[in-house]
Amino acid sequence: MGSAVQGFLPFVPPTVTHNDLEAYTFRRDGKMRAGIRKSDRLKAAEDMMRPYVRRLAESSACCPIRGKVAETLKICWPTGGEHEQGEFRDDEPDLDNWIKTFNDLCESCGVIDDDRHVVRYKDIVKVWADPAGVFVRFEEIAR
Repeated sequence: MGSAVQGFLPFVPPTVTHNDLEAYTFRRDGKMRAGIRKSDRLKAAEDMMRPYVRRLAESSACCPIRGKVAETLKICWPTGGEHEQGEFRDDEPDLDNWIKTFNDLCESCGVIDDDRHVVRYKDIVKVWADPAGVFVRFEEIAR
């Protein structure tokens, strides 16, 4: 294995994902056009996570991680007294959508060079756990 960065980001993970988009219209060249943009909820969720992700990038001299990347991700929502510690969360948000939102943010904050270079998921889970937060590890892999 090559360079790696990991950390626990202590925040309650948002349930909004990159699928929370809204249609809008705009004028270009005198014609009305349609587009899609991030919702205010999605922007707020990204803004909440951004300082934690930036601190992760700043904590490692090897950021951004370049080349082929393996990712470990444990997304932990608070149990709220209703769930067992480590119980899998099998409701919204969809895991793949949450990963997309998070990895885009990790790219924009300089943790990873490009999220398309994530070629392996080692252990990705969403669970109920205290403390709430996100454990993430990105590591450069040789092949």
